[in-house]
Amino acid sequence: DLWKVTGIISVDAGKLKSVAITPSGEIIAGGDSFAACFDGELKRKWHIVTPAPVNALTASGNIIFAASQETIFLLSYDGVIIEEWGPYEANSLITSIASGNDRVAFADAANKRIFILDMNGGLISMIGQSGNHFVIPSPYFDVALTDDNTLVVANTGKHTIEKWNSTGTMIASFGSAGTSP
Repeated sequence: DLWKVTGIISVDAGKLKSVAITPSGEIIAGGDSFAACFDGELKRKWHIVTPAPVNALTASGNIIFAASQETIFLLSYDGVIIEEWGPYEANSLITSIASGNDRVAFADAANKRIFILDMNGGLISMIGQSGNHFVIPSPYFDVALTDDNTLVVANTGKHTIEKWNSTGTMIASFGSAGTSP
């Protein structure tokens, strides 16, 4: 009994695919070609139609990053699309996005890579090539970014959680593939 439901947000714009919290505590929801913002009282502040379904969300500073399959939409906290980044790779499937103080990272499950970007959308590095391959058997590929730009990656096919620096060196990992059915 540590958790209890204190309110429910009704998302009526389509299938919900992602949620994020802004630094100020607002809830951002995304899904079938929409993004919406809710305040601390769970009241909708705004709703917009996006050019593509939103698969993943994160917020940093005064920007909301809404990732579709191949592109990233940058939204203002007022719900205005202010910029679009990408595509970064052909036939992408962005499944996760994370932002920090000066970096944005996203997981591309189709190409089995993590992309690290600066806050202007410029590519800093890619992880998942040159011998550092991820094993991604399904579209579940997640990335988080710490305040010191350390990446935490769910390498689902290897059943590991891995820590990487932003230049592509693995720092640590835990877990291992099992043999159970």
